[in-house]
Amino acid sequence: MTLVNRKSLLALLLISLLLAACNDASETTNDAAWIVYESVPLAISFDQPATWVAAEASDNITFANDLTVLNASHIDNGAGGYISVEPIAAYGNVEDPTALLSLLAGDFTSRNALTIREPVTARDIRGQNGATVVLEGTMDGQAGIFVVTVIINEGRLALLLGIDASPEGQHLETMARISQSIELK
Repeated sequence: MTLVNRKSLLALLLISLLLAACNDASETTNDAAWIVYESVPLAISFDQPATWVAAEASDNITFANDLTVLNASHIDNGAGGYISVEPIAAYGNVEDPTALLSLLAGDFTSRNALTIREPVTARDIRGQNGATVVLEGTMDGQAGIFVVTVIINEGRLALLLGIDASPEGQHLETMARISQSIELK
């Protein structure tokens, strides 16, 4: 699935979150972006510079037992969110995480009934330059709290969209912790 522009990515990010149990793993290859989730390495390989990563485990997605593959490049973290990794060139070479997340947050709020609960904040996430924003409201028909984290490293972007639909916000702390667990190598 080729990313033509930022709008097409945002449309993909709003795909309904469908959980599927997976307890499989596949071989990793070189030229992979690595994510660390709960100290478990997750490798996602790129098939082409301007495309989403391969959609199936047979196409070099490796995941832990408590992760589920959602669809192309989306790894569900079991707490109501997902991770995607892709070349930063799809965003017009925006290299500042806070600037990029501000653009994404602006699009999220303009397209959905969302308000910014916590502003875009620059973060050092496991030694990587990153940023986090917390949104609240309704996105793609789902109401809740949305934690969005981005990391940019060596021309690649890791994006974590965490959705907490519970009125008590009980998973917000979990999502923030997961945001701190991402690492690109």
